[in-house]
This record gives sequence, structure tokens and C-alpha cells, in this order.
Amino acid sequence: MNTDTFAKWLETHANLKPYSIGRYSKAIDTISSELGDYGLQRINLFNLSDTAFIDTILNNPEFKRKNDKGNRMYSTALKHFRRYIEQYNDKEFQEELFAPVHRHEKNNLGCLC
Repeated sequence: MNTDTFAKWLETHANLKPYSIGRYSKAIDTISSELGDYGLQRINLFNLSDTAFIDTILNNPEFKRKNDKGNRMYSTALKHFRRYIEQYNDKEFQEELFAPVHRHEKNNLGCLC
């Protein structure tokens, strides 16, 4: 998971304009870099496999102040990101994501090209 894959997920799964997709995907990097400023553990949010930490961020008073100044853009980005993590970790989604690769490999197994 990274900024680019999250942006691509937003393009496919959220009804957003390109400008918003760019802002939300970059917001996750910004929040990651500022976690220490909120008194939270510094981690790269793209390494999360569990969404519980997102609630910790959303309920943090320092984060709430920044979020209010940013017209709640950061909390909206985190809510989209939560859905992204949940879907990314979903077994059926993973199978769907990698199915074209497996089909291509399967089709080329008998090729004597």
C-alpha cells in the first residue's frame, strides 16, 4: 500500500474529482508525518493492517484541531483510507486484484512461443 495505490483505489471506488483524489491520497502521508505532533506513535499509515489506529487518530484532540482548520479534509481522507484498508485486506478483493495476473500466467503455461 502506498499513496499511488490509494489514489488508484479512490479513482475506482469513490465518486471524487481528480483534485480531491490527489488531496486525500497526499493527506495520508501528511498525517503519517505529523502523528508525533499529536502525541501518537509515529508510523507510516500505509503499513497499517488494522483500522483501529485510525479511530485513535480521529479522536485525538490535536488532530481534531488541525482537521477543523482544514475543513475536515483530513478526517474524510482517513475515512476513505479505512475503507481502502478494509478492502485491501479482504481475501476476495485480493483474489480479484490478482486474478488477471494468474489468468495470464495460466494461459501462457502451454505456450511454445
